[in-house]
Amino acid sequence: MSTEERIEVLEDQVKGPTEQETIIPEFQNPDTCVFCIDKNDDTFFYLVFRLAYKYKTGKDIQKQDKETCIHHNDDWLKYSLHSAGFVWSAFTDHGKKSMTNGEAEEIMKNKELREKLLTKEYDEIKNFSSACHLYLPKYGKVNTKGRYNNAFDIEDDIPIQNKIIQNKIKIHYTNAIEVLGNFDKENE
Repeated sequence: MSTEERIEVLEDQVKGPTEQETIIPEFQNPDTCVFCIDKNDDTFFYLVFRLAYKYKTGKDIQKQDKETCIHHNDDWLKYSLHSAGFVWSAFTDHGKKSMTNGEAEEIMKNKELREKLLTKEYDEIKNFSSACHLYLPKYGKVNTKGRYNNAFDIEDDIPIQNKIIQNKIKIHYTNAIEVLGNFDKENE
């Protein structure tokens, strides 16, 4: 039996519905988006994603209340906050370099450079492993209480969590490419 077949069997054995959300808090979708985030809502990267959403939908959306925010009905927006963070991380080398809004805008306008930075970031984290987070739950702030039994253990959970997280990372990368592609249309 292949690893993937084994994972499918184990997923079927786990009591309750198979989740599509990771148990690793660092990679969970926050219940917020670029329209309803409370702190740092003026961040340049969030503004770019807000404008991209306006461009994409033709709707001029204002700041939202978290409980009634439009992201509850729009899957793209559920990933907007982390996708904007992905762009920030790619441009600033995980915050190691400071950057002005003007510098970020210049990178966004340079298709070759921005795609190089985004692809580099994606390549560095696309093979993320959840092993440390699951084996050291206090380190990763993961709640594994009651999750594992004789038929399903950490070893079985690692590939499942990895797959969920890696799919999210791909979504963040794809959204970043899509949003920043608007700068090419602007320059045509």
